[in-house]
Amino acid sequence: MDTFKNEFAADVERAVRDLFSDKDKFCRIDIDEVAGIITRFVIDHENFATINDANQYEACYSILGKAVAITQGWKVNCADEILLPSQTRENLLIYMTETYGAGAVR
Repeated sequence: MDTFKNEFAADVERAVRDLFSDKDKFCRIDIDEVAGIITRFVIDHENFATINDANQYEACYSILGKAVAITQGWKVNCADEILLPSQTRENLLIYMTETYGAGAVR
């Protein structure tokens, strides 16, 4: 279970970072912060007890899909409001709380 969790976390972080590959366009965003928050969120809300060798690829794509959907939603709706990288965390946490409910983000 921990092996899947660690592998999936690395895949999610890489996928989120790939969505910000245009460094000039996203220079105002702290990409490390975004990748960390979203990775923790999707990994923490996944039931790894149900993942095994037979369904690991399906689970991985499902988790990646969630991470990409969250990231794209925030990027489209809120990322333009950020003027400084230091504003990234608060902006993203507000978006996730308003979208997924209070207590969704730890």
